[in-house]
Amino acid sequence: MTDYALLLKHLTTGSDDERDTARQTLYALDEEAIEPLVDQFYAGVNEATGLAILEIVSDIGGWEARMLLEDVVHLSARYPYESWRVAARLGLQQYT
Repeated sequence: MTDYALLLKHLTTGSDDERDTARQTLYALDEEAIEPLVDQFYAGVNEATGLAILEIVSDIGGWEARMLLEDVVHLSARYPYESWRVAARLGLQQYT
């Protein structure tokens, strides 16, 4: 079973090797990683972790990823960081 919280911790605060391994693991999981990452995002994360999630789901894609990105852009009052909105807008560009 994949520990997504741990992968995100390594991705945002780990050593270079831990960050690389976490990123490679998430990309290898591909669409399987989307739902757990979206769940982590909605459960509440800090700015850096939110940015990491938005970047990964943008790269992987799929409709669940798109829904998260659209939510962050269109319901921006719910999200405290402008950096999240910028990342979500950039991620949505692949859908146009």
